Amino acid sequence: MDWVADNHVKPAVASMSLGGGPSQSSDDAVTRMHNAGVTVVVAAGNDNEDASNHSPARAPLAITVASSASDDTRSSFSNFGSLIDIFAPGSSITSCWYDSDTAEKTISGTSMATPHVAGGAAILLAQDSSRTPDDVVNTMTSEATSGALTDTQSVNLLLYVG
Repeated sequence: MDWVADNHVKPAVASMSLGGGPSQSSDDAVTRMHNAGVTVVVAAGNDNEDASNHSPARAPLAITVASSASDDTRSSFSNFGSLIDIFAPGSSITSCWYDSDTAEKTISGTSMATPHVAGGAAILLAQDSSRTPDDVVNTMTSEATSGALTDTQSVNLLLYVG
């Protein structure tokens, strides 16, 4: 993360489908990237508990992403809470896989929701490369679909890129 903060080319988005227990050094690294102009998008975690117990999901300057399901609910595994910035589809997502050059697999997790939001951030930065990470999160959350989900135990904003 320090390398990204020091060596990125603007505009930049970091998509971080990772997490663990509370880690001040991880949270501080997110802050360094953000302050260097990198839009940092992180997975909320898959423990069906408050994201404030996980890093880097709890990092205040990250865009923390929870997972929604096809029935417009919070995915049963998705972490939740006041630190969630936005939801994106994360249940039963077909993605490329490592078995071969053409392998696919359908998987679920906030690690599948996070790249959707990172892609949305990249689109916003492609439209206006002078946007700051704060501009990106403010635009994404103001343009998100509000109230579309049930049982979020969090902000009720679903990613919208239009």
